Amino acid sequence: MLKVLEDKDILLFGELHNNPITHWLQYEVTADLHNSRQLIMGAEMLESDNQEVLNQYLAGLINYKQLDSLARLWPNYKTDYAPLVDFAKENQIDFVATNIPRRYANMVFKNGGYKALDSLESHELAWIAPLPIPFDIM
Repeated sequence: MLKVLEDKDILLFGELHNNPITHWLQYEVTADLHNSRQLIMGAEMLESDNQEVLNQYLAGLINYKQLDSLARLWPNYKTDYAPLVDFAKENQIDFVATNIPRRYANMVFKNGGYKALDSLESHELAWIAPLPIPFDIM
């Protein structure tokens, strides 16, 4: 698998959120790839409006307890996601919080679609993909 990934620019690693084996595999692949290339990491389990506090943690400006109280971390963060974030911290790798903040995702879900986002102000729109978001209906 690593041989196949050798010349790829982008790797999207699918997972089951509550499956520790996939998280372990993510960590192992990340550690191996770090030996041969520069990485930028990202995870959708961190919401984009938590990027600043994540950056503070990665820079050593706040500790884990502060990260936990300031960011919306998943219940299995400590066991499944922290090893990846800490790997990025130890190796000074950028780590991007890639998910839309859940309050906006909930607006789309509860109000029947992307049209709900039309009511957002410009500072709120900064946390999500540019609108309109293209999608296919199947």
